[in-house]
Amino acid sequence: MKSPSSLGGAAFAALLGVIASSSASATTRIRGAAPDVLVASLTDTTSTRYLMSNERRLLAHAGTMRTLIVRVTDGDGNQPLTDSRRESDAWFGTHDNAYSENQNSMVRLGFLPQRPRTFSRKHLCPDAYHIDCCSRSLALSIKAGLYDQCSGGKLLFVPAIHPSLTDGVLELTISASMVGMRIQEAGGLVRDTFNSRNTALGIEFEAYSIILPQVVGGCGGLARQGGGHQYYTCGADRSLELVVHEFGHNIGFHHSGLPDEGQYDDNHCMMGCCAGAQQMCFNAAKSWFSGWYSEPGSDGHADVESHDTPGQWWAGNLVGVDDYLNGIFDEGQHSLVLHTKGGLYVMFNRAKGVNSGVKAYKDEVVIVQQWGEGGKSNVLSRLSADGVRSYTFTADYYDFEVNFELCEVVIPPVATGPLVEIKGTASQSSTAVGAEAGRAIDGNLDQAWAGNSITHTTGDDEDLDPWWELLLDDETLVEHVRVLNRNDCCGQRLSNAILELYDVGGDVVYTHNLGADESIKDIYLGTVYAVKMLRIKLHGYKVLSLAEVQLFAPLAEARDRLPDFARVVTYISSGARSGGEPRITCETTSAPTRSLEPSVSPTWTVQPTVYRAVPKDVVLLRTGSLCVSQINPSNHPDRFKCMIEMTVSSNEPGGHWNNEVVMNGKDGCDIVVRPVTWAWGGNAFIFQSTSSLDDINACFAMGELVTEKQSVSPPVLPESDEPSFQPSLLPSDEPSVFLTDEPSSSKPSTETTCQMVEVCTHVSESPSQQPTPVKPSIPIDVMLLRDNSQCIFQSNPTNHPDRFKCMLEPTSQNSEPGTHGSALVRLWGANNCMIDVRPVTWAWEGNAFIFESEESLEVISNCLAPGTLIKDSPIPLGVVLKRDGSECIFQSNPSNHNDRFKCVIEQTLPSNLPGTGSGTNEVPLVGLEGCVVFAKPVTWAWEGNAFIFESSASLDEVKDCFVAGEIITVAGAGQSNMFE
Repeated sequence: MKSPSSLGGAAFAALLGVIASSSASATTRIRGAAPDVLVASLTDTTSTRYLMSNERRLLAHAGTMRTLIVRVTDGDGNQPLTDSRRESDAWFGTHDNAYSENQNSMVRLGFLPQRPRTFSRKHLCPDAYHIDCCSRSLALSIKAGLYDQCSGGKLLFVPAIHPSLTDGVLELTISASMVGMRIQEAGGLVRDTFNSRNTALGIEFEAYSIILPQVVGGCGGLARQGGGHQYYTCGADRSLELVVHEFGHNIGFHHSGLPDEGQYDDNHCMMGCCAGAQQMCFNAAKSWFSGWYSEPGSDGHADVESHDTPGQWWAGNLVGVDDYLNGIFDEGQHSLVLHTKGGLYVMFNRAKGVNSGVKAYKDEVVIVQQWGEGGKSNVLSRLSADGVRSYTFTADYYDFEVNFELCEVVIPPVATGPLVEIKGTASQSSTAVGAEAGRAIDGNLDQAWAGNSITHTTGDDEDLDPWWELLLDDETLVEHVRVLNRNDCCGQRLSNAILELYDVGGDVVYTHNLGADESIKDIYLGTVYAVKMLRIKLHGYKVLSLAEVQLFAPLAEARDRLPDFARVVTYISSGARSGGEPRITCETTSAPTRSLEPSVSPTWTVQPTVYRAVPKDVVLLRTGSLCVSQINPSNHPDRFKCMIEMTVSSNEPGGHWNNEVVMNGKDGCDIVVRPVTWAWGGNAFIFQSTSSLDDINACFAMGELVTEKQSVSPPVLPESDEPSFQPSLLPSDEPSVFLTDEPSSSKPSTETTCQMVEVCTHVSESPSQQPTPVKPSIPIDVMLLRDNSQCIFQSNPTNHPDRFKCMLEPTSQNSEPGTHGSALVRLWGANNCMIDVRPVTWAWEGNAFIFESEESLEVISNCLAPGTLIKDSPIPLGVVLKRDGSECIFQSNPSNHNDRFKCVIEQTLPSNLPGTGSGTNEVPLVGLEGCVVFAKPVTWAWEGNAFIFESSASLDEVKDCFVAGEIITVAGAGQSNMFE
């Protein structure tokens, strides 16, 4: 992740909460679940799943997911619309997509009724849609399709394997009739029946999908975040867009919409899109949290979320998903997703390759807002080269503005060699209506049937797996293949066709899935192949039609392919009441000497012009290597070289014995240098100095931003009112977004009472506001999970003040804040106990939490007991306690539960933790105007909309504090501990 305070690989994994597979015994936090829920990693043999569960358990964003498809027949003999073979083929491509035909043909063959019920979700099918649009088959299987493609092969869904399965599909008969049964009830019945049988069978799987008979009530799909499963009825499982959407919920993605139009209207993201979405991926926020585009050597993340000071800016080139996945990407020059203050994520929505079928905002820069990994997204703005080019984000809770400007969109022409004059013979597996194979190499580029230049196979029972071949007379050098499809109709016939190239020995040297149908498909091979034969083939009983096939020779001189990109500037300005200054433009951030790469540590401020020795645009951010001394008397005087992260190249001032400059490093230390070159080759700061090498390495430490303090001998320059740009002080080390109680400026969106599902029954008219991010206490890459030892007291007056040390399970190293007497922080331990501490180091050597506290060792040992996950808040991650418009009530039912209170909240992430009020500690909760009520939580968010708790406060006190519309938060360190 490119940011002023870059996280390492382990830190980034912790940030995303990805279920890692580092060791067989490792444990990890589940994304989106309560922070104190831990599960075994996917490689742990104890995590193998034999039983279906309704538990909240997010699937990982990466890995191979064994998926079980359960095809259900009820006691009356009612079945789903498709058989096991077609089901498996549609999901996994197990029969080479032989049965993944368009549903129109299935109607003609009698597999489906002419007028089935339409899906209930409008993002799939408006009422006017019927089967040919709404219930399209999986033109791409999930295995060969979007998750494989969009993740760059990082996430695969494969069929579970067992003797009782047919290519991942289990036939399961239920004794009861399911006529009119609700989808949730039917799914629960299937789970219970399956579990009773699988105890003996032992089918292993990570995810499961239940295909219900069409007689089940409702029509569509249902899934929730963290369920690890989906239910489908009345043919909904045949819709690619719906299945991809539901699996998105299982890996933690929420819906994506528009502020004024609801949560399903973002038509450039599979979590908000629409009927017919066959070849597109996800929006910027989902792409960021997926982790698919951030890896060593190819980091597509640009994080400037720490920017909150007017004058700070970033400029860079955003590339599209397809170029990133195809390696047309240089992390020193490009980014894929930009993350800024305000929960904003920005992406260039390039309609190309894997994203070529995107339904909205094609080739535009799209800005979406999402709070936290599991939150809903909203499209706030889109910038285009021929439309709106700037956007300013404001919010009541910020005293500054976040601005965006689109500078340019660059789609360079692809360099290709000359067209090859084809000499050879074309043939095909069968021929219909005289449309012979030679038509595809006749030089006639007419793509309509009337032009008499379209090939056509029979598509009958005698032509399984049709093919078209070109046998060249001589072996030919080829770097680029172009396939022209029929465009007057029937273009979908070429979907998922396979291109194969063979050498003179008959071996396949190149293979490529053409993906979704396009009028003209250019396949750039990435290198030069000596080709003797070319084959294009389909799987199944299908018709293969081609308009033309062209071959291109390599360029005379090799030339790198260039990515398409959108150049974007984002900067912070003061609020409108303060004049909204400064205004930074694309021109401001560009100069003749400036490279196109984004700033490595792009924290800049606008200041009056003063003399500075460091050239404009040069950022001296130290790399992970030590500075070295250079001694070569015959070549140059003794000097030092410190490697820096790539920046604008500068050979100034050149020579030796230049004017002295005072440079600041770690903790404000000073080193006087005589610069030789500020940025030789863009990555080496070379200078003379009287300081020792040890002093230089201590001050210009690895990862430190070296800045200029003053010039000892500045030249005399005329004064100027023009602003100049200089790096600010140390980059911010604030961690990422957490949820808190401030409302967002984004417009309210309609909430549903079934926030995590696709089959909904009620829509609330109450507006909902998003929380705002605040800095958590515990660093984002640190997990304070106690090991099995007791905490200890450390007393050593000659070395440090009295303090405590609690050993941790291994986590990311963090020595912050690195001093005693730091700010007071409130932490939460076992059974909601709270401890106020002053941290010394959060994770010394990755396994020791050291802190000062007024509490006794006994209290600390009980609260931070072995095995406890120490947290910033007792409220589970993702739960927001925002009161709805009703009053809290008192519940008294001695035969069932203790006396308690219930406050209905706006829909949030469900959490049944802790499950009981008894045995837990009281939690001070803050409501209206800072009032505090001590509560023993029973469930933080029952069904996502009810906060239930015990308390010694009266009902009137609870009502007065937790008023309608108020967001309930946890009292921080030093806040009042009584009801006021």
